[in-house]
Amino acid sequence: SSILAKNYNNDPDDDVVFYWPHTVFCFITFFTIILFWWTSYPLRDLAYFPNEGWNLFTFLLYLSVPFLFFMVSEVVAPQDHEGKAYDLREYYYKNHKVILGLAWTLQVCLIGNLFVFFQGDLFSLKVLGRGIMLAIMAPMVLSNNKKVHEIGMGAFFIGFIYTIIKYHIYI
Repeated sequence: SSILAKNYNNDPDDDVVFYWPHTVFCFITFFTIILFWWTSYPLRDLAYFPNEGWNLFTFLLYLSVPFLFFMVSEVVAPQDHEGKAYDLREYYYKNHKVILGLAWTLQVCLIGNLFVFFQGDLFSLKVLGRGIMLAIMAPMVLSNNKKVHEIGMGAFFIGFIYTIIKYHIYI
């Protein structure tokens, strides 16, 4: 929010130049955090997931997701703009290995959560979708190629919208 505010003052020297893949990634991250907490709501019911199902592994697996979300949220937005103009394209490519590497690890933990807590089926569309996401994201972690990132982020955004509609609006 602090970088958004920079563009709405009278000083053009501290404006932020946005880059759509970075902005899409921020949007997806924010709403995926909300979806994680929302879909985790059944875990409060002992009939759904009894206390006997919890152990140190399940507890750490479950907490790995919000932990990684907070790490991604911390690195995805620059914290040190110090009142100067900031180009988010430059920031994104300078930090994409950390940002997307954390996001890739997060997806692996989400798959683990799907199996352990929500009895996910190995051959379901949810697992297939996450597998495709991991396959698309891997080259994005390794490459600085603008087209790889723009096509990959476009695919993520379309997949995200599809997922919202399929699993969270028309259940």
